[in-house]
Formats: sequence, C-alpha cells, structure tokens
Amino acid sequence: MPHLRLGTVSRLGVAGGATALLAYYALGSIALAVYLWSGRSVVHLAVSGVRFRWPLFRDILRVGAVAAVVTVGTNLTIAIATGFVGRFGPAAIAGYGTGSRLEYLLVPLVFGLGGPLVAIVGTNIGAGQRDRALRAAWIGAFMAAGLCEAIGLCAAIFPRAWLSLFDTDTAMLDAGSRYLHTVGPLYGLFGLGMALYFASQGAGRLLWPLLANLVRLAIAAGGGWLALSRSGDLRGVRRARRRAGGDGFDKRRGGGGGRLVWPDRLAGGSSRSGPAGVTERYLEDFAVGQTFGSGRLRVDVQQIKAFAAEFDPQPYHLDEEAARNTIFRGLSASGWHTAAITMRLLVDSELKPAGGIIGVGFDELRWPRPVRPGDELRVESEVLEVRPSRSRPEDGLIKVRATTLNQQGEAVQIFVANLLVPRRPVSSDC
Repeated sequence: MPHLRLGTVSRLGVAGGATALLAYYALGSIALAVYLWSGRSVVHLAVSGVRFRWPLFRDILRVGAVAAVVTVGTNLTIAIATGFVGRFGPAAIAGYGTGSRLEYLLVPLVFGLGGPLVAIVGTNIGAGQRDRALRAAWIGAFMAAGLCEAIGLCAAIFPRAWLSLFDTDTAMLDAGSRYLHTVGPLYGLFGLGMALYFASQGAGRLLWPLLANLVRLAIAAGGGWLALSRSGDLRGVRRARRRAGGDGFDKRRGGGGGRLVWPDRLAGGSSRSGPAGVTERYLEDFAVGQTFGSGRLRVDVQQIKAFAAEFDPQPYHLDEEAARNTIFRGLSASGWHTAAITMRLLVDSELKPAGGIIGVGFDELRWPRPVRPGDELRVESEVLEVRPSRSRPEDGLIKVRATTLNQQGEAVQIFVANLLVPRRPVSSDC
C-alpha cells in the first residue's frame, strides 16, 4: 500500500486503508446530501412534517431485517473461513484474502443487475403478473451467472494476473492460486445465487435465501473444522478442496539434530511402515499439479553456528552481537544451510523419484527471508512439468518447485529444479 504524505499526515501504513474508507463514505454522504437538497434531484428531502409511521417501518423491516440477517451470516461465514486459514500463517491468509477479494469485486457487478431486478420483480408482483416476474428473475439470474462464470474461469486459469496486482511473494501467490483454482470455476453459482436473492427481495419472499445462507454458514464452519480436525494442517483443507498432497510425517526430536519418522497411523486410518515403505515413483507416476509434503526439522543456534563455521564463516551466521549490525538484524542461518536442510527434508518426503533425487540443474533459487534460531522448517514441492528425455529414452525429466516454509507458513527458500527420473521398465513377459 502506498504511503500517504500530505502535510503532517505521513506513513499511515495499513491504517491508511481504514482512514481512506471512512473518508470515502463521509465525503460521499456529504456529496449525496448536498445533491438531494440542491433541488436538482427527483427526490426532495424535507425535514418538516417528518413523523414516525409504523406501517412504513413494518413494510421495510419485513424485507430489510431478514436481508440484514443474511448479510450478517455472509460476513460470519467469511470470518470463520478467515480464522481457519489464519492458523497457517501470514502467507496463507494473505493468499486467501487476496484471492477472495475478487468475490467482493463481483458484488457491485451483480448489483448492477440485481438493483433493476428488485424493481422489475416487485412491480410485476404488485401488478399480479407473477409469470413475468419469474421470467425476469431467471433472465437476470442467468445473465449474472454468465458474467461471474467468465470472470471465475479467467481467475482459475490465470490466477496470478489478479494476485500479482497486490504482491509478488511466492508463498502468497501459491496459496491464492490454489484458492482460485478451486473456487473460480464455481463463480457462476455465486452470480446466480446473488441475482435470485435480489429477485427474492423484490418479491418480498426471503425465507429460502435465509435458509440457504444458514446452510452455507454450517458448511463453512462444520466442513472447515472437520478438515482441520482430521488433518491438523493446511494440506487437509487442500485435500478437502480436491487438491493432491499431504504431509504424512511428524518429527520426534531428541537432544541432537532431530530425525524424521513416519507416524504409525495416518489421518485416514491406514498404516505405513516408514519413509522407506513409500513406493518409488517412475516418470509415468508423476503428473503436473501433484504436490508432496515433508516432515519438519527445527533449526537451533548450535546448528546454525556449526554449519557456518565449516562452510560459510560470516559474522551474521556466527555471532549474535555482530549480526545485529547487519542487514539481517540478528543471527540467521546460511542460505546453503537452508538448502541442505531442504535436501534432507526432500529425501525423506513422499516425492520419492525412483533411483533417488538426481538434479540436472536449477531454473530458480531464492531466499525470500532468513532462517532464525528456533524456526521449524518443512517443504512443499509441486510438479510443474513432466517430459521424456530426448537423449536418454530410458529416462525423463520432471520440473519441481520446492518451497521451504517456516512455522508461520512464510517461504524461506524457493527453488525450481529439473530432476532426472527413470521411466518404468518394460516387462520382458510382454
């Protein structure tokens, strides 16, 4: 967000958004009041003769009170979903929040159709022309559905075109892209439901929209809680949204460097013998979009200093006091230490290419933020490309993006690597 510097007002930061919103509504209200009292408006405000008229209030509240409950339910649903996502750190909540902002952009677009629908349906209901009112409601609903579906499909196919308008953080873009991949193709239903809700307001019948809103609230709260309680991490939510992948590991740490072990029972109830029991994958077993999780490893001060003393002896990796006066503002692990931890986590993960993880080159390697003492690291890897090798018919190549995350869900390393993977041997019996 750009900082505002005007006279004594400077660097409002996040609070600038709230200030701008209040200023927008205050100035807008003043401008509207001036216009209504100017005499140029069709509606003329008059203070004299104003008195309480209960029949008018009753007619307004018969529709408005129920509509207000629906609005509260909608915002409560959003708050619950945000609360679930927020448990996985700022990157996850930033990706979800940025992706879901697109839905708020749809509201004024559908409102452009819904406003006339309220008047058209209400007028026809009042005139006794129920068939015409119904026909108008469905025409408006399908128009809104088509508009929202077009936007949703574009968002699902090109999610970063929207997300990158706000930030370029890789972890945020990944979380937001997963969200839009899932919900974008269903935006047509969003438009359909909103338009029919406006038509229901015009008809003065809001029972079914209210019930639908309560069901949505129950699904968001109950479904989100169930996904989290069964999986315990964000990948469980992704699986609930038809995303492949998962952790599958926990870490039991002793007094030394820590080791990774496979849990005796997985969330689904099936048992595994250990990391070595995970089936090795040939080229034919990989597909674009597959994701794999890893175990977790905690980084302590001794490990950071020991690695740095051996391989990267620079002050910000060796001495807390000296590190405070550097760009890192404190002790941090060497990037190559992070890379070594990432490699260990990958070797013990579910990625498991047959023959081992054999790299032939990197397309990208970045360290967005430093690793600090006490950080607990894990790796999420995603298959970006699968192709046979031209020079080695018995092998192929997969392109993998591996993102190393800390306990807050913040990316501390991202690399895109090309791995050599053997093709499945052809049986001699065939």
